[in-house]
Amino acid sequence: KSLEDFFAVEFIFNNEYYYRFSLISKLNYNGLNKQIEKQYDIYKKKSIGMYEDQNLYYQLYMMDTMLLAALAMQGRYDRILELMISQSENISKLFIGLSNYFLNSFKVRDLEQVYPDKKLLLNLLIKNIDFDKVLVEFKNYNADKKTKLNLYILALLSEAKEKEKFIVPLIHTYKEIYPELNKGERTLFYTMINNFISGKTRDKFINEMFDLIKFVTSKKTLVTTGFKHFNIQNFKMSILISLRVKDIKWAKEFYISHLKYLNETEQEIAKGFALAFLYNADGEYEKSNEEILKIKSDNDFMNYDLRTLQLKNYYELSFKKPEYIENLIHGVNALNNYLITNKKVSVRIIESGKDFKKGIKLLLKYVKSDSKEREDMKFELTKMYSQIRNYWIKEKIEVLIN
Repeated sequence: KSLEDFFAVEFIFNNEYYYRFSLISKLNYNGLNKQIEKQYDIYKKKSIGMYEDQNLYYQLYMMDTMLLAALAMQGRYDRILELMISQSENISKLFIGLSNYFLNSFKVRDLEQVYPDKKLLLNLLIKNIDFDKVLVEFKNYNADKKTKLNLYILALLSEAKEKEKFIVPLIHTYKEIYPELNKGERTLFYTMINNFISGKTRDKFINEMFDLIKFVTSKKTLVTTGFKHFNIQNFKMSILISLRVKDIKWAKEFYISHLKYLNETEQEIAKGFALAFLYNADGEYEKSNEEILKIKSDNDFMNYDLRTLQLKNYYELSFKKPEYIENLIHGVNALNNYLITNKKVSVRIIESGKDFKKGIKLLLKYVKSDSKEREDMKFELTKMYSQIRNYWIKEKIEVLIN
C-alpha cells in the first residue's frame, strides 16, 4: 500500500497538469482564490508548446473552469469574459477531436470541412441533428435522464428553429433528475440553464426562472457548507427576479436567510443592493435612494442596475414632489454620459441602457407636461409601448394610457 501511494504521489508530482490541478483544488477548498490565479498562469505558460491533442484541450478546459469559479468569487469580471472565450475554444477543439464518434452516433453526415472561425466549431458539430426528432424518440425510450438533459442543452446551443421550446422541458428534466446529480453537476446545470434564460428570453420565461430559483434555493444548491461560498451574482439575480414577479415576501425572506452566506467583503454591498430594491418595491423611494448612495461597487452590471433604480425612484417621487423632476433630468443626462463615455461597459449594458433611456426620456416628458399635453401624449406613449423592451417602462406606460 505504501508503495502504491508513493507511485501515485510521484506521478502527480511529476505531471504538470495533475500537480497544478490538485493544488488548485485544495486552494479552492480553502477559499484562496488569488493563489489559484497564480497557479493557473504558471500552468498556462508551461502548456505552450505542448503536443496539442484531446487530452491537452480537456486539461485546459478543466483549468479554465477552476479559475472561472475563483474569479467569480472575487468579482473579477474583467478577466472572466476572456476566460470564457478560452474555455469555449478548448471545449470546441475537444468536440472536434470526438466528432466522428459524436456525429455517427446520431447518424448525421460527417464533417468534411474545418472552418477557421473557432466560434463555429460547436455548431458545426450539432447543426445537422434534428433535435425535435431525437427528443421525440427519447420520450418513447427509457433513456438515461442525464443524457436527455444534455440533449436539451445541445438543442439550445444549436441554431435549431424555435429552440426556446426546449427551455421548459429542460427545467422539468433538471428538477426530475436533481436527486441523481452530484453537487457540482447540480450547480453546473443550473448555471447553464440560467445562461440560456437571459436577455429577451428571460422576459418570456420569467415565471419559469423564478420557480427554478425557488427550487435551487430550497435545496441550498448554491450554498457550500463549511465556509462562505455564495455567489453575489446569484444573490442579486434572486432578489431582482423575485421582485420582478412581485413576490416581495419571498425576496425579503431570501435576503434575510442568504446574506450570511456571502463573503464578508461582499455582504455590505449585497445588503445595500437588496435594501435599495426592497424599499423601492415597498414604495419607500427616498429610503431606496439613501441606500443607493451608500453603495460603492466596481461591478458594472450592479452599478447599472442601481443607476436605473435611482431614476425609477426619481420618477415616482416627481409626482408627489415636483422638485424631484430636476433630479430626474440630471439622472437621465448622467445615464446617457455613463453609456457613451465608459469604454468598459459591456455591449449588453449599452443595449439595455439605450432601451431604458428611450423610455425614461418619454416618461420625463410626461412628468414635465401639463394636463392637456399629457392627454395629447397618449398616442406617443402607446407607440413607445410597442417598441420598448424594458418591463418597468412598459408597466408605467400602461398606467398612463389606461
